[in-house]
Amino acid sequence: ATTTASYVPVAGDWLNETVNLKPFLPAGTTSFSVSFTGKNHFGQKLYLDNINLKVSKLRRRDAGISRIIDPFSRLCTRTFTPLVEFVNKGIDTLKTLKLNYSINGGPVTTVNWTGSLLNGAFLTQAFAAVTVPAAGTYTFKAYTSEPNGLADQYLPNDTLVTTFTVFDAVPGPIVESFEQGTFPPANWAVTPSNAKYTWERTTRAASQGTASAWMRNRVYNASGAKDDLFAPLVQLTNVDSVFLTFDVAHMTARFPGSTAVNLDTLEVLLTQDCGKTFRSIYKKWGEDLQSVREPNFPGVYNVNDTIAFVPTNKNQWRTDSINLTPLTGTTGQFQLVFRNINNYGNNTFLDNINIRPLTLPAKLKAQGYMISPNPSEGMVYVNHYIRPTNLRGIQVINPAGQIVWQKQFSGNAQSNIPVDLTRFAAGIYTFRLMYDNKVITQRVIKTK
Repeated sequence: ATTTASYVPVAGDWLNETVNLKPFLPAGTTSFSVSFTGKNHFGQKLYLDNINLKVSKLRRRDAGISRIIDPFSRLCTRTFTPLVEFVNKGIDTLKTLKLNYSINGGPVTTVNWTGSLLNGAFLTQAFAAVTVPAAGTYTFKAYTSEPNGLADQYLPNDTLVTTFTVFDAVPGPIVESFEQGTFPPANWAVTPSNAKYTWERTTRAASQGTASAWMRNRVYNASGAKDDLFAPLVQLTNVDSVFLTFDVAHMTARFPGSTAVNLDTLEVLLTQDCGKTFRSIYKKWGEDLQSVREPNFPGVYNVNDTIAFVPTNKNQWRTDSINLTPLTGTTGQFQLVFRNINNYGNNTFLDNINIRPLTLPAKLKAQGYMISPNPSEGMVYVNHYIRPTNLRGIQVINPAGQIVWQKQFSGNAQSNIPVDLTRFAAGIYTFRLMYDNKVITQRVIKTK
C-alpha cells in the first residue's frame, strides 16, 4: 500500500556492503578514519548498522565461491546447468583450482579450472548439465579446493550453500482446499520471510471442508515482511481461457480506509519465467481486502489475544476471481504466487483456490452452439461459443409433442443455459432454439 508513514526496515530489507579501503590509502598509512555522509532530499529514512572495520593480512593462497548463479532458487525444469562465481582473495595469481559441488550431500562433481586470476578478481565457471530425479526442494553446496595445487590457507570462505525448489508442470485444473495434512501441498511451495511465522495450514476455519491456509499477521510484528505461497506450475496447451478463483477472509486491525499507516496486504503475482520476474495482477488491503464488518471500523481484540480474527461462517468469506487469459495466453507455462505483506494487523485466510484452464469442444467452436450431454440423465446445457444476443427463446418438446420446458430472452441470453429434465420420463426430446433469423432443432436422448 502507498503510504506516507515513516519507513522501518525488516530483516529482509538490509543489505551487507563491503568496501576494500586499500586502494584509497597512500603507502605507509598508519592510521585513518571513516565517516558516513547522508544527503537529504526529503525522502524516507536511511539506516546504518553493524559497521565493521577490519585489517587483514592477505594469504598467499585463498580462493572461494563468491556466488551461486545457477541453480536459481526456483526451477521449472529438472535439468539445469550449475554456474558459480569464484574469487581469488590470495596474494598469488591463481593458475589452477578445483571447483566442486554436490546436491543433497550426494556425490561430488569437480571441474579442474586453469587460467590466470589476479588477486581480487572474479570468474564464473559452468558445470555439465545435471538432472534431479523429482520435483521438490534440494540443497546445493559449492566449494573450492587446492588453489595452485596446494592447500587453501583460509577455509571459511571456500563454500556457499543454497536451497532451490524444482516444480513439475501440471496441465490443470488446480483445485486446492488444504484438506490434506501436508503443507505446503504437493507441487506448492512457501518462501517465508522468517522461520517463525509464514503461510501455514489451519483447521480453525474453512470456506468449505475443514482446513484453509492462513497468515498470522496478528502476532507477526515485522511490518513489510513478504511471505509467498507458490501455486503449482501450470502448463497450457491450446486452451481457450484461464480463470483464477479463490476464497479470502480478512478483518483489519486498523481503520480500513487509512492512508497514514500501512495495512496488511494480499497480492497475487504471476510469473512466466519461474520467479525471475513477476507481474502483480491483484493487490488489496484495508477496506478492499476485508471481508467482514463495517468498512469504516476495524476489529477490536484484547491485547493478550494471540489468535484474533477467525471467520466463523461462510458469510465472512468472499470469493474473488481473475480472468488470466489476457495475461497467460493460451499456450505456455505460468505460476501464481499469493503474497502476504505483513503490517502487524490481523489474520488473512485463503481457501478453495481454483486455477481452471478451459478448452472448448471443437464442435462448439465449429458450429457456434452445442447441446450436451447427449444422451443425458437429466441435466442438459445449451452452450454458445459467443454469447447469443439474438437468441429469443428455447423450447423443449417431449415425445408426445408437448412443450415441457421453455424460456424466452430479449438479448440477455447467457453463453451457458442449463435445462433441467430430471423430472421427466426417459425418451427422445426435441430442443428448439429460436433466433431472430433462424430456428435450430436437435434431438436429445434422456436415459432415465
